[in-house]
Amino acid sequence: MSRMMVTVDGKPLKTYLQGLGRQAPYVTRLAQTRIAQAVKTEAVAKMDTAFDRPTPYTKNAFWVRAATKSNPVAEVYTREFAGKGVAAGKYLAPNVYGGTRRQKRSEVLVSGLAGQQVYMVPDLAPKDAYGNVNRGQIVKMLSALRAFQGDRAYMNMSAKTLRRLGKRKLLVGRGVAGKNGSGGPRHVTTSNFFIGRTKRGGKPWAIYEMVASGLIVKRFQLTTKAPQYRVRYPFHMIAEATIARVGATVTAAAIRDALLSERRAYPVPVATGRAA
Repeated sequence: MSRMMVTVDGKPLKTYLQGLGRQAPYVTRLAQTRIAQAVKTEAVAKMDTAFDRPTPYTKNAFWVRAATKSNPVAEVYTREFAGKGVAAGKYLAPNVYGGTRRQKRSEVLVSGLAGQQVYMVPDLAPKDAYGNVNRGQIVKMLSALRAFQGDRAYMNMSAKTLRRLGKRKLLVGRGVAGKNGSGGPRHVTTSNFFIGRTKRGGKPWAIYEMVASGLIVKRFQLTTKAPQYRVRYPFHMIAEATIARVGATVTAAAIRDALLSERRAYPVPVATGRAA
């Protein structure tokens, strides 16, 4: 599910506002839109308690579509398009509905290298100010593993280190058979990053990085089990509670503002003249 949305329907307001005559449709749309804006404000505020340091991008995930004559329904929804990133609705959904999540694009690429479907759990991966794995680190890792080109490779390891890791069955990759793929001895290029496998069964275990000679750091734990999420951010419950809390107050304010606007547009004539 890539989009989350709540609507503020004007039908319950129509009966309540019918005494306003020709102003009723305008007041209804105004109240709907303001209620939707209140839902957005509350939804953003609740992020600070539901998540640890939500990013500005996450806190700007919700938009409000105002109620209009042609579409008399106000909406609060998550943006569907995110350029090169991930749409907010996609990564918020597991926290809203609970359950498992889909594989990330990086996990799909790593799965191709590992030979089976895996999920990545951050270990000692560098993180940004918001506690998320640095995107540059992901790109660097995938590039080094040749994930983008589908080539399981290793860069910047010495031949001695490569042999040692090979004996421990820590290397993953098909390498290149001979020169120009024409057969002969099997060769591999080297990488700072590599996928470690278990000694028994050779199952993908973790992604490591060699940060210095003899120093290997585990950046990601690999698991074949999809991560389980509990409901941490009940967006729809937040919306319903907000509508119930502010609906009457916002509607009353909309009525007042509409009447004041009408008075300014059609001022009451003031009698003038002199007393006899």
